[in-house]
Amino acid sequence: MKNLSSIIILILLSAGLSAQELILKGSVVDKNTGEPLVGATVKDVTSNTEVITDFDGNFALQVSKADFKQLTISYISYEEIKLNRVIIKDNEKPTLNIKLKRAGTSSSKKNFLASDSKSDSGA
Repeated sequence: MKNLSSIIILILLSAGLSAQELILKGSVVDKNTGEPLVGATVKDVTSNTEVITDFDGNFALQVSKADFKQLTISYISYEEIKLNRVIIKDNEKPTLNIKLKRAGTSSSKKNFLASDSKSDSGA
């Protein structure tokens, strides 16, 4: 019975070591101004885990140790970034510094005409 419990503990410990988790740190800022983007979402698509950036645009995402990760970074009114092959190596402290571009920023301006349309349903 002692041998069986020792084997079970050994298996659990080795499983825990193989599924070691790392902290992926970084920041998300505006590409043009360098201002931190508070509340941007950083998502590990591989594990469906996500975090929100703090007041300084920083994040810390717990990720499992694997060959590569698929990440998306998004923020309201900014273009989403998809990173399909983020490689995290052993004994590495991974850091990502992301610069997001405003969505719809182009040199051409568009004009819109607003009108108040009333229909006469009377005589």
